[in-house]
Amino acid sequence: MNPLPYNVTLSSQSATLIYAPFRDATIDLGWNVTYSGGVRNTEGPNVPGPQGVGTPYRRTTNAGASVELRWIGTAIYLYGNATSGSYSITVDGSAIDDLPSGRDGLLGTKTGLAYSNHSVILTAVGGIEISFWYADVTIGVGYPNASVKMKTIPTVNQGPDPSLFTANSFFTYRPGEDSEWLVGAPFRTVLKPGQQEPEDLTPIHEMVTNKTGDSVTFTINSTSAFFLWSTVASDHGAKTVTLTPTSGGPSKTTALDNRSSFLDFKQILYWESNLDRDQTYMVEVVLVKDDFLGVNHLGVASLDLMDGGSTPSSSTTTGPTESASEDENNGSNDLSKGSIAGIAVGVILGAVLLGIAIWMWRRRRRSDSQDANFAAVPFTEGPEATTSPFRAVDGGPILPPEYDERWTGSSGTASTSPARRALPSPPLQPKRL
Repeated sequence: MNPLPYNVTLSSQSATLIYAPFRDATIDLGWNVTYSGGVRNTEGPNVPGPQGVGTPYRRTTNAGASVELRWIGTAIYLYGNATSGSYSITVDGSAIDDLPSGRDGLLGTKTGLAYSNHSVILTAVGGIEISFWYADVTIGVGYPNASVKMKTIPTVNQGPDPSLFTANSFFTYRPGEDSEWLVGAPFRTVLKPGQQEPEDLTPIHEMVTNKTGDSVTFTINSTSAFFLWSTVASDHGAKTVTLTPTSGGPSKTTALDNRSSFLDFKQILYWESNLDRDQTYMVEVVLVKDDFLGVNHLGVASLDLMDGGSTPSSSTTTGPTESASEDENNGSNDLSKGSIAGIAVGVILGAVLLGIAIWMWRRRRRSDSQDANFAAVPFTEGPEATTSPFRAVDGGPILPPEYDERWTGSSGTASTSPARRALPSPPLQPKRL
């Protein structure tokens, strides 16, 4: 049984998006990072550049520049801004012909897909600027009559003294004493929309290392999907993530890159869905050498776990069936099992017919005296309709979900497929340095 649809928003800054030819470059060479509210200077030790404010998106005029997303689910929506003929979209290698060309912020959509592995690729034709804002993907989490449970696990715990922070023992940091893992240094940040002045010097509440080969490992169970959050910055680059079921099944290794010219303290570093929540998985994130960076960094801020419950087991069981081959092959003079069964069925059928005839005769005799005592009883009026536990069939309402910047505070909410959804608002006019 396939799980129910569940919508997830992936920012253009998610490290699981594959950009080509370059993730972070000028618009003529690759994809350029831009923020709808511009940028603000960020103060602190070893600050890796200014901080983006508002909604992040990427722009390009490079012919052939592309962004690819892979997921397991049933639907995809891509948001951005473009003109007709300036881009193409393929899903599983097949082109989407009817593109809205950025009308109302929607670049393209594909719904009604089989619940399986899929990939979508957005490609720029070149010469005309296009922008990619974010993607809404419909994954599968949960089953009918079961609620989806969520839990957030921070990598850094705050002690009784608000100024003291310690590493959460849920995560294992390697290679231990020889590693460079430490609690993230404090920055003077600008996080609130519309805020004019920087906040006070505060920690970013994540564990950070800059030593190649250092890793963070954690083990999860009772989990249908998870999302690992991290900082993106100009000194963050290549990583690998390996997902391994402890039962001995095959592992999966994914290469990541979360480089960004502008600092952003909370973006999705890695995520997985379609997990068997009754299995246990080990996840390892490793900082690898980055040829484009002198010093590469890995930061992990928090982990969101989603539990959609166990897959319902089939309640229909069939008993063993007996083969007639033995009777057919034996030259016996006795009655076959088939003949015996036929006689038995005939006797039972006759008894049933006789019983029906007697019942109808008795009912007719009573009808005149009892009809007055029987009146049609209306169906009891039921309670008002309650919220259905089912999500949209493919997460595809009339319009896809509106982007919500609060996504950076949680991994999303279940799609309830209202009659209509508000159109997304295009980003503000970007402010550039």
